[in-house]
Amino acid sequence: MAGGSGAAAAGEALRALPGARVVLGTASAARRGVMDGVARDLGVGYEVRKAGIDEKAIRRADPGELVLALADAKADAILAQERGDLAGAAGVLITADQVVTQVAPSGGPGAPKFIILEKPESSKEFRAVARSYVGNPPSTVSGLVVTNLRTGARARGVDVVEIRFGSPFPDSTLETLEAEGDVFYCAGGIMVEHALVEPHIEAMGGTQDSVFGLPRDLLLKLLAEVLGVSG
Repeated sequence: MAGGSGAAAAGEALRALPGARVVLGTASAARRGVMDGVARDLGVGYEVRKAGIDEKAIRRADPGELVLALADAKADAILAQERGDLAGAAGVLITADQVVTQVAPSGGPGAPKFIILEKPESSKEFRAVARSYVGNPPSTVSGLVVTNLRTGARARGVDVVEIRFGSPFPDSTLETLEAEGDVFYCAGGIMVEHALVEPHIEAMGGTQDSVFGLPRDLLLKLLAEVLGVSG
């Protein structure tokens, strides 16, 4: 489904629902930035709710299954919040999660194919991961779940973007990124939009909105699906 026609169909369906609510369940500023543009295209406003779940309590070996399980858990948590004002309302709830993966070192039969990288917890971890990216390109794996608040129906999807780095980061760049601190809130410490990171990117096999954790075209497809319309 083309992005433009998808936005038109989903936007029309949402605007036709009296009192429709569009809820984005995220604490991510990057995802909210993408959603600002999507909401403009849809011709609707949106509100933000935070799930507040323990993400590390949910584990899956497969990256795609993991991000969908986390996005589902976020939706469940938001719908169960004390306000209780969303279940049965007109509109949609959008939840998302993202991990970053690398190809795992070759192992024996049954060995994992991927390493799942989440938010770095120390400078040592961030530097080790960032330095590995030239020889072992990372991929962002973004999972989206869109819930129809009135019916409870859900649509799910995953989008993957490989990022190829053509040159290593100098120590001065890593020091600056550490000092700013934002890398510790990003899966894999990846900030493709940063002025110090962009020059090192050789190719990106997808869109920046997907790297930010809210793939626009997939979101429009899932909105249309859960609302029962087509673009």
